[in-house]
Amino acid sequence: APADAAAAYVDEHYREADMSIETACEHLHISPSYLSAVFRKELKKSFLQYLTERRMDSAMNLLVKGDLRTADIAERVGIPDPSYFSYSFKKHFGISPSQARKGKDTSHA
Repeated sequence: APADAAAAYVDEHYREADMSIETACEHLHISPSYLSAVFRKELKKSFLQYLTERRMDSAMNLLVKGDLRTADIAERVGIPDPSYFSYSFKKHFGISPSQARKGKDTSHA
């Protein structure tokens, strides 16, 4: 199914800063509007929500397990702007990357 193929593509390429629905569609040879519709229908979330979740879950794992700087983690998960990464992380988990690192809340990991 196109949504599964797109999800698999995201899982492989989410670390790339230029990952987008357009790059996935180019790879899968389908239109963004079609992929957007089937993604939402089959996976019950938007392409961007899926991409963000994948990036944030990976970031949480890196924060909890390692000693990488937040800026390095941001780059590794495809969000090269550390400020935007911190904003996205806090919006997604409700805690900042530094709070996650301290282990105040690991229920999301």
